[in-house]
Amino acid sequence: MLYDLIERVMIWGNQLPSFWPMMIGLVVLGYVTTLIHELGHGIAAALLTDRPIKIEVDLVGGLCRVGGGSSITVGAWMVIVAAGPAASWLQALVATWLTSMAAPGTFLHGVLGILAFCGYCAGIINLVPMRVDDMHTDGKQLVDLVRLAAFGRAPGWLLVQPPPPDPHAATSVAPPG
Repeated sequence: MLYDLIERVMIWGNQLPSFWPMMIGLVVLGYVTTLIHELGHGIAAALLTDRPIKIEVDLVGGLCRVGGGSSITVGAWMVIVAAGPAASWLQALVATWLTSMAAPGTFLHGVLGILAFCGYCAGIINLVPMRVDDMHTDGKQLVDLVRLAAFGRAPGWLLVQPPPPDPHAATSVAPPG
C-alpha cells in the first residue's frame, strides 16, 4: 500500500512542468494559495463575528485582521484560526481531483498540479506551531487557544488587559495584532 502511494506521487510529480515554468507557477499560484488561505480565515470570521475584517496578501505571505468589537469565544477563535489551513487543504484536494481529469502534459494539468502542491504545502506549514518574528502560525495560535481553553490563561498576543490574579477567573480575548 505504501509503495502504491509512493508510486502514484512519483508519477504525479513526473507530470508537472519543468523547472522554470514550475518556479513561475509557484510564485503566481503561491499568491493565489495565500489569498485562498486568508479568505478561509475571513469567511469564518465574517460568519462568526460582527467585527470588521481586513485581508492583506503579498508575495511573502498574508494576514487576516479581525477588528475590535464584541467579544469572541475561544471556540470561535479556534474555528477562525483553523479555517485558513482548512481552506488550503480544500484547495489542494479540489486541485488534485481536477488534475486527475486534465490531460497529462497540458498547461491546465501543470497549473492544477502546482495549485495542488501549493495548497498541500500551505496546509502543512501553517499548522506547524512556531513564531516568526512577531507573527504566530495558525498552529501556534491553535496551541495557545487550546491552552487558554484548558487552563484559562491567555498568551500575551490574546490579551486585551493584564491577566487576572486568579488563574481560574475569566479572561478577555482580542484578535492577534
